Amino acid sequence: MSARMEPSAAASLSGNSVMFAQYSWCQGSAAASSVISQISATLRAARRTYSRNARGTWPTIAILGVILCAPRVFGLSTTSKGLGATLSPMPRGNQLNTRSALILTTIVISFEVGRGRLERVNTRETGGKMSNPNILVSSVSEAPDGWQRDAIQNFELRLLDAQNPFPCIFGVGAMAQGTLRFGFVADSGGQDSNLAHLLTLFTQVCRDLGNRTSLVCFFESWAVERNHDAYFRHFWALLHHTSTHDDDSWPVEVDRHPEHALFEFSFGGEAMFVVANTDLHTQRKSRYFERVTLTFQPRFVFDGLEAGGAKGDRARSIIRARLATYDAAPVSEQLGNYGDSNNREWRQYYLDDGQHAQIPSECPVHTFSPGAETVA
Repeated sequence: MSARMEPSAAASLSGNSVMFAQYSWCQGSAAASSVISQISATLRAARRTYSRNARGTWPTIAILGVILCAPRVFGLSTTSKGLGATLSPMPRGNQLNTRSALILTTIVISFEVGRGRLERVNTRETGGKMSNPNILVSSVSEAPDGWQRDAIQNFELRLLDAQNPFPCIFGVGAMAQGTLRFGFVADSGGQDSNLAHLLTLFTQVCRDLGNRTSLVCFFESWAVERNHDAYFRHFWALLHHTSTHDDDSWPVEVDRHPEHALFEFSFGGEAMFVVANTDLHTQRKSRYFERVTLTFQPRFVFDGLEAGGAKGDRARSIIRARLATYDAAPVSEQLGNYGDSNNREWRQYYLDDGQHAQIPSECPVHTFSPGAETVA
């Protein structure tokens, strides 16, 4: 993804798209396979990365493109005469080649202009300067060089390790399908506002990604003190402050109080189970990562997997069996089923590290109601 986009639609065309347009106009059928390959890659990238903010642009640009290209698409060549033009029949072979090239070019242009519009929207939201240009990506290739790219590469290797299967089969499936989304939370600009921006982008597109998706957020740094108590309290303070940036209503079916059985962290109208991975989880390997990483799983990921159902019970059985061999720490007693009267979701967000680290028994956030304060 481009780090910066110019205001004009023409300037928003990527190098690949411009090359494709020029090449397909000139080469005809000889370029067919190359054209198809390039357009397929462009469309896949567009589908993965563009939010619904840009969608309104695509039909408009596509229609304009067809109108502009109509003479050639219908087999007529244009001959300029001064300020006017005349139309004459074009050889049939050229008609087909030009028609295909023009249609594909129009599609590419519509996606590229859509991306330009989306990134300009993001720029306006941050006061004319994007706080993190590559804030939401879908693959290693889209990540900036540095710790961001290293984080995705190592995360992918971990989830897709066939020799040591990762316990969360939902995360593994999403990684394999390419439906995970990755974000990078920089220190500059404030972690809470950066995370809120990520969640806003993700909740706009998550339902279009299918029922196997999550947002994985890698953090540039975390708490100053390197111990579980400090990490735990920083985690809950961050969720609380991030929630204050949410302009959407809390889902009516989800409780705002962590001690309620129907509590789940919510943002952008989506209830999401949160998983904290840290560099301190040396025994509970399923919760370890080299830098603090928060994963937000929309609750709709678990639709049809409720406790008592065949699919849900089978999935839980597989996950718990993998946890028993993956972790050096015993399977946590905090794991439970959403909605059960004795289950507390918040206890599963940041798990302890077995016998070597204990987590406070009380959630630092009493409620996610507007104006609520965290516990000291």
